[in-house]
Amino acid sequence: MKPYLSSILLLIFLSTNENLYSQNHDFLKITYAKEYHSKIDTTKTKSFKKEIGNLNSLIAKYSKEVSYQLIISNHHSLFSQNELNMNESDYNYKKIAGSIGGTDGKYYINKKEANYLNEIHFLGDDFLISLVVKNWETTNEFKLISGFKCYKATSEDIVSNSIGIFKSKVIAWFCPELPSFFGPAEYFGLPGLILELDNGKMKLRATKIHISKSKKDVIKPLKNGIKLTKKEFDELLEKKARAMFPKSFKNKK
Repeated sequence: MKPYLSSILLLIFLSTNENLYSQNHDFLKITYAKEYHSKIDTTKTKSFKKEIGNLNSLIAKYSKEVSYQLIISNHHSLFSQNELNMNESDYNYKKIAGSIGGTDGKYYINKKEANYLNEIHFLGDDFLISLVVKNWETTNEFKLISGFKCYKATSEDIVSNSIGIFKSKVIAWFCPELPSFFGPAEYFGLPGLILELDNGKMKLRATKIHISKSKKDVIKPLKNGIKLTKKEFDELLEKKARAMFPKSFKNKK
């Protein structure tokens, strides 16, 4: 079959399945497992190489014990980390493993009102960071995840600061049979639920999918915090980093 015909058939399939969830289900709860496969760079660090190397190993280890939940009810969703069972000796490592890679805080997505927020606690303050829908490219490539047929889509994460513009590839696998638009963390906007996400730093994969009827909306919108755009928050992070570690930025603008 010619590629353009395959694309047309995929679009027809997605459009006919778009309302499947809304017609049959009111509530979904998806559990995601995490695999962290990035590392803190030690090549430009003259000191603490051994300590940073040990930290990389511990983060990779504890990320396997971290899990997240995505709750979807009608037109909105909430993504957050599940509570951890931990003792004092591994508390900090598990906390870092839970937030690193792009999963810090809570993520509220309201597709009806086009309201997309990330709630983060940083240096004693709460922030509400506005998010935007990524530009996705869908493909005809598919695979099964937790028994559901999922299609591959790609996009980019873009970070811009005084040093430059940095881009990294994002790969998502979404299921048209499940509610469109939603996904883990800041990744959403596809014509189906994202069941697997790889942003180059970590991978999130759905391990449990619970579907049920629910008369009560259990999702509460995020409202508290200093409101910033993602660009404004990135600039704040850089400003704080420069103040705390001036030597690391002495040769940079």
